[in-house]
Amino acid sequence: MDFTLTDDQRGIRDAVLEHCSRFPDEYWLQRDHEGVFPHDFHRSMAESGWLGVAVPEDVGGGGLGITEAAIMMQAVAESGGGMTAASSVHGPVFGMQPVNLFGTAEQRRRMIPPVLTGEHRICFAVTEPDAGLDTTRLRTRAERRDGGYLVNGEKIWISVPTPSGRARTAPRTASTPSPTSWPAACACSRRPSPESPRSRRSRATSATWTGCAGEPNGSAGTATGGCSPSTPTRSR
Repeated sequence: MDFTLTDDQRGIRDAVLEHCSRFPDEYWLQRDHEGVFPHDFHRSMAESGWLGVAVPEDVGGGGLGITEAAIMMQAVAESGGGMTAASSVHGPVFGMQPVNLFGTAEQRRRMIPPVLTGEHRICFAVTEPDAGLDTTRLRTRAERRDGGYLVNGEKIWISVPTPSGRARTAPRTASTPSPTSWPAACACSRRPSPESPRSRRSRATSATWTGCAGEPNGSAGTATGGCSPSTPTRSR
């Protein structure tokens, strides 16, 4: 297998490294000391179009692929920001792919562009207390209801939860986990409530979804929509 980069791929890498050079070590050291999200960096990546590198052009992306996105992310992590920088943008870069691949045309137009522009921020919520990242054992459920899905479950170690207004999570539609029962994809809004762990601790990385509303998309068994941790909502 040949891992040699093409000229276009080298151009992506060089452009991202040049972009990241605008944020020196001192910037990231200050973010670490303050313990805050790198808003300026995230905004600059969105304005430069990098968040949509792997998403089709018809929803505002660059129309490239996952390989190019991985090259971009490696360059981001290689910069002074390290994984702090990479974690601030990997959700939009990779997390919206299920919506892109399995969402309806209306859902793709509505959900993806605001994430790519930075208007909406998403976190990535897959890990569960009893399953880790073993997606065959996830227990968060998306149960079909009139007009959508009802999502119930618990997620931990959520990537970038504090500044995010929405979450990309992974419930399942089957009644019991099994090696052949894979979870569906679900994009959910995440607004803190009094019962939410995040409202008690600003840096909490766990949430419990109870009575979250979701909407079906074009792929059987897959749900996308909006919900709040620990608070029932209506489907949008």
